[in-house]
Parts: sequence; C-alpha cells; structure tokens
Amino acid sequence: MDFRFFNNNVRCGVRAAELIMRDDYIYLVYANQKYATLGGAALVNETTQEAVVREVFEELHARVEVNQLAFVVENFFTEENIQYHNLEYYYFVTLLDEPAKYVLDEDAHFPCEWVHVSELKNLDLRPRFLKEKLVDWKGIEHIIVNDR
Repeated sequence: MDFRFFNNNVRCGVRAAELIMRDDYIYLVYANQKYATLGGAALVNETTQEAVVREVFEELHARVEVNQLAFVVENFFTEENIQYHNLEYYYFVTLLDEPAKYVLDEDAHFPCEWVHVSELKNLDLRPRFLKEKLVDWKGIEHIIVNDR
C-alpha cells in the first residue's frame, strides 16, 4: 500500500525520487509537456532507499545502487485542482543496467532522455528547484517548495 492519504482535501504522501546521473547528464522522463525526475510513492514499511530501487526497476527495468541523499523536500503544490503536500527524498543513484528508453504509465509510453545539466534552465522541469540546485550541488539540502 502506498504511503499516501487524504486529509482536509489535501493529498499527502512520501515520495522517493532518483537522480540518475552520468558525467554532467541526468536521465529524465518527458510527459505531459514537461520533464521530470523518475520516482514515486514509498510503500508503507518501505524505506525511501528501498522505494528508489523498486521505482527504477518498475519504471526503467534497471537495477541501481543508491548513493548519496541529495535533497529532502517539503513540496506543497496544486495540480488539476488537487492540493498536495509531499515529503520527498531525492537520491543520487548509479545504474547497474542500461535503462529503458520509455516509461510505461497507464498504457502510455513516455520517452526518457539524457539531458545535460546546463540545459535544465531551458526546460519545463519538475521539480523546478533542480534547475539551479543540481548544477551547483554542495551537499544534502532541505528545501521547501510552496507552489499552492
């Protein structure tokens, strides 16, 4: 069961996301006219590191080694008239297998691609903070995003 719940019309959850890096490139998915990191909800009784390993395997059919925790994010946003409050954990990971070139989600195929970090500023990227923070990463950071 996903670690998600509704409270006073706000969808709350714990999300684990992977930052798949090679040299100065990051592997992103392109869906709904925007780029995004891969990841998803942690399961009840699952660590966020375990969730990252599971999510990469589910989405890209690849194994990874979880490295450094990069960002802990309190993310408040609204999407399709639903308010969200997520606690998100972003980890650098190392691919152990070649990743799939597409993510399958509800019968739709979304392409993935390697993007140079210098190009992030030109993209509609979610989460937005990665445009600046990833280029000049200095260590684990706590970020509060308030896009309600």
